Amino acid sequence: YSNGVCGTPTTNAVTKANGGISISSYSYLVGRTLNNAGVASYTSGYYLALNNGTIVNNLAKAVWDVSNGGRLYSSDATGVFNNAGTFRSLGNGSSSIQATFNNTGLVEMTGTSTQQFADGGSCGSSCSGSWSVSSGSTLQFYNGTFALSGAISGAGTVIHSATETLTGTYNVTGATNLTGTVSFGIVSSVGVLTVSSGVANFGKNALTVPSMTLSGGTFYGTGTLTVTGLLTFGGGSMCTLYSSGSCVTPTTNALTNANGGISISSYSYLLGRTLNNAAAASYTSGYYLSLSNGAIVNNPAKAVWDVSNGGGFRSSDGTGVFNNAGTFQSSGSGSSSIQTIFNNSGTVQSAAVISFADAFTQTKGSTILSGGTISFSAGTFDTGIFSGSGTGGGSIMNVGAVLAPGDSTNIGTINLASGSAYVQNSKAAYDVKIGGTSNGKYDQVNISGTATLGGALNVTAINGYVPKPGDSVTVMTFSSATGQFATVTKGWVPTYNSTSVVLKYKGMTYSAQ
Repeated sequence: YSNGVCGTPTTNAVTKANGGISISSYSYLVGRTLNNAGVASYTSGYYLALNNGTIVNNLAKAVWDVSNGGRLYSSDATGVFNNAGTFRSLGNGSSSIQATFNNTGLVEMTGTSTQQFADGGSCGSSCSGSWSVSSGSTLQFYNGTFALSGAISGAGTVIHSATETLTGTYNVTGATNLTGTVSFGIVSSVGVLTVSSGVANFGKNALTVPSMTLSGGTFYGTGTLTVTGLLTFGGGSMCTLYSSGSCVTPTTNALTNANGGISISSYSYLLGRTLNNAAAASYTSGYYLSLSNGAIVNNPAKAVWDVSNGGGFRSSDGTGVFNNAGTFQSSGSGSSSIQTIFNNSGTVQSAAVISFADAFTQTKGSTILSGGTISFSAGTFDTGIFSGSGTGGGSIMNVGAVLAPGDSTNIGTINLASGSAYVQNSKAAYDVKIGGTSNGKYDQVNISGTATLGGALNVTAINGYVPKPGDSVTVMTFSSATGQFATVTKGWVPTYNSTSVVLKYKGMTYSAQ
């Protein structure tokens, strides 16, 4: 003690509390070591300040109870608490531990209590003490650097806001919230998972979580992540590998299985990872999910990906791929831009606006205009059907599919917008339904661009219509065209005008020359 204040000693003197400790007001331990061998407790939300290199040792079999909101505080960040006994919070108090905390014993929380550790604890492999958080209680690693080899478990909530290396087992069935930089060891469970900032490294762990929200920061790991409930993309990045501050391209993508649906509520990023949607995916507004570093999204059979409200995809490096075997649709309003490679073997359907700005390939399945718009920068239809009524556009290569306005029983009109180019190859077909010769009684394709014709023109009479010789309908218009249909249904003869194809019924077989 000098000049009215406690100073920092070369060696701390020792206080041995063998019969317990009661902290009933704000108190200060300065440049001294306190050994607790009994039970320490607080009468209310007071703190014990540890300054000038102060050390508190909670010995084996001893108890330090911070129930009632008891705290530890170090104004100069030199205080250290070494726990070899039991450090606990019971009931409903909230306590903040603002001193370096080294745990080789047990930290436990019960009731609705909260413990916040705000100044690290980096004794590495010697920090082998366990942490237990019961249902309703909360453990938070708030600040500092932690290197912990002990187990963390319980049915409560653990909040990770610090820089943490966890090499022990992690088995939290309540909830895990991440805002810091955390590297996990062996993980059995994380409960409900939220990543809102920072970097979460789950390594090779295969995780199954009841729900997950990614609203910021980065989630990564090479193990499979399975979300049984809702997966919410509210920002942030999900990837397989992370290096030098960013996600990098892996040799093999890790998997994320979204079994309970997906909600995209902000701009989010999938990098070098494969996302499998098994339920319904939707957007809350005009956000996008960016696919880069070889990211893949699979929308399998029976799954639905709905880009209503202007939802979309981007790919900053052009490597993102969306594989649709289920239903990909815009059933509401808004304009959706799909700036990734898109492979369709299921159903693509639009009642609003969908623009495929990268390569679109349909290997089977259907593309349906439900009164909306679907445009392609490079659309290739190997097989399947392109049907419905509405507006299409762009470059459309019909290799072996069927162009069929309307549906099986209803007449339809497909309008291909200005600058469009439609090519129909020899194995492709244009199916036309005719229910009469007045407008609206027959299918029509109107191309505000060029047409290259080939393959089949198939005609079917519907709604009781019986064609008479001389009946004629205009089944296709265009700005210019080359080629002719190779085969036409018996009895119908096409006339190839400079801007249209007109069918006339003659009651005889016709083959184009």
